Amino acid sequence: MKPDEVAYDRVAKMLDAGMYQGNMHVCLRGAGRLAGGFIATGTLKVGDVESLKQMAVSRSIDKKLGAYTFSKAVDDGRKDPLALEDCSQPESVKYGFDDELPRPKGRTVARDATADDQAMPDKPAKKYATILDQSWVSSAELPPPPTEAKWQVEQVKRYLKNMFAPEDIVGVNLDAWQREGEGRWLPGKGVWDRTAGELLSMIDKKKGNLSNVLGDGNKEAGAWVRMNPLDGKGCDDSNVAVLRHALLEADEGDLGRQLQIIRELQIPCSCIVHSGGKSIHALVRVDAANMEE
Repeated sequence: MKPDEVAYDRVAKMLDAGMYQGNMHVCLRGAGRLAGGFIATGTLKVGDVESLKQMAVSRSIDKKLGAYTFSKAVDDGRKDPLALEDCSQPESVKYGFDDELPRPKGRTVARDATADDQAMPDKPAKKYATILDQSWVSSAELPPPPTEAKWQVEQVKRYLKNMFAPEDIVGVNLDAWQREGEGRWLPGKGVWDRTAGELLSMIDKKKGNLSNVLGDGNKEAGAWVRMNPLDGKGCDDSNVAVLRHALLEADEGDLGRQLQIIRELQIPCSCIVHSGGKSIHALVRVDAANMEE
């Protein structure tokens, strides 16, 4: 086979083997990057890549997202190409990795044996799947600071509509306090006496005056809103009525990179919120039956 035929065949085999539910994003990133590298090294034609893209899209559940992910990976591969001879290892063909990129690794627990220890059979190493190869994640451009006078009102209304049903009781807290000698603001208990529908109605009735609806909080501390509905009897975890959302966040790293990782994970977010500090909060729809789930 000619080099371009070998290159095409390898990318096509990656797509054939790897485009199954739960692995599609990884496969599209690996195959696309491999194809882009083949273009950069002259072993694959642009027309062939378009054919491979059509193959990738046809196997994607979300066609639009599949096309975007594959095309972006091709561009990345052009900038940082893999030559054909760099992909001779089976794992390189399957995942699109080279020897300098991280691969899924197992974790083992080791213990020192003593003369009194009984011989224990070796256990297979537990393996952890790589959901997202962070070495390929760039930093997303953050939305510009709002300039509209009523941006805060619209964001509060959007949050309530996305996170709650009209009949859900919402826990809101504008009370904040500090421990002596510490600069961190801590939340109080707040209130849990109104539904999302009632809050939205009051905001419209008061013509967007949030102080008349929620009260005046500490601007330096900010505010807290429970991400799950409450039962109306309290604000502890035991008072959560529906385990609808879970919080995904990171307290380190560039904010734009955090945002891009959330986007690349393709998780079902009801809201993505800038915490006002060092993290982007992804409020992920989970609809769990209980805390264990």
